[in-house]
Amino acid sequence: MRKIIYITLLLLIYGCTKESPLVEIPDDNALTIRLSGSEFSTKTVDEDNPASEQIINSVAIMMTEPSSDEITHSFIGIGFSRGDDHCIVSLPLEPEELGTKDIHVVTNYGNVDLASITTISQLKETKTPAVNKTNNLNTATGFCMYGMTSAYDFVNSEDSYVNVTVERTCAKMRFTMSFPDDPDLSTDNSFLITNAASYTYIIETIGGIALPSESYFNFAAPLELVSNVNGEYIGTTYVYEASSKPTVYFYTHFSGSTEEQTFITTLPLPVRNYFYDITVQIYEDNDTRTMHRNYRIKTEITVYDGNGKIIS
Repeated sequence: MRKIIYITLLLLIYGCTKESPLVEIPDDNALTIRLSGSEFSTKTVDEDNPASEQIINSVAIMMTEPSSDEITHSFIGIGFSRGDDHCIVSLPLEPEELGTKDIHVVTNYGNVDLASITTISQLKETKTPAVNKTNNLNTATGFCMYGMTSAYDFVNSEDSYVNVTVERTCAKMRFTMSFPDDPDLSTDNSFLITNAASYTYIIETIGGIALPSESYFNFAAPLELVSNVNGEYIGTTYVYEASSKPTVYFYTHFSGSTEEQTFITTLPLPVRNYFYDITVQIYEDNDTRTMHRNYRIKTEITVYDGNGKIIS
């Protein structure tokens, strides 16, 4: 009987789409790798972690000798089976064939050509699927993710699974606009991000990434801020990690006016797998001498890392 090996991907994305390539649940005649979010379950589906984000739709597994650059085993677009909260991959290998390996996992890589990659150096230079001005990152296609585990001993390990932490290569931003002095001041609100990265690298480079200036763009059109019952206007978007700070423009029309008001805020550097909760409050400061209406903006940004821990 072969030893069953599990690779657990620790991330918010735990499900598999119906369009994924599927295989039958493997038996003892195959080395089995389990892809799941062991720290998470369907209970994590809420306003910050909708089910549409929790997708695995393609899997690539690459292995090297410990600290080596050359890939010895590569499985690109390999099929998998679905469980309630995991995916199972079957590999035609004996643990003895692997020995001790560094394990690299890439998921949701779109049409990126990983089959021609033979070294980790090449993987480090590989870009994620690019987005353009009219195609913001789409939850329906998943998010490109990468993770690795170093020097795993397939033969002698007593673990029931291999632990691989995978991070999204994009950041998530939620914008909440409100008008504390007059909640009904505006019903036409939107935002637009400039200087957003059109791609990033599958593997984060040491010391941060550096994209050329031509790799940044502005969203082609403002995105809607949707009203909720609390008098707030909320919009969510996803951007790739970047080495340049993006800027967000908030647009509103006060009291049904045709004149558009614009407020500008510089955003933090987008870091992969981080969540940015951005609250914008607009206050009216009237000049009692001239009766001129002035407005000021107050912005608060809470940053969460990939584990949901507040870091600023």
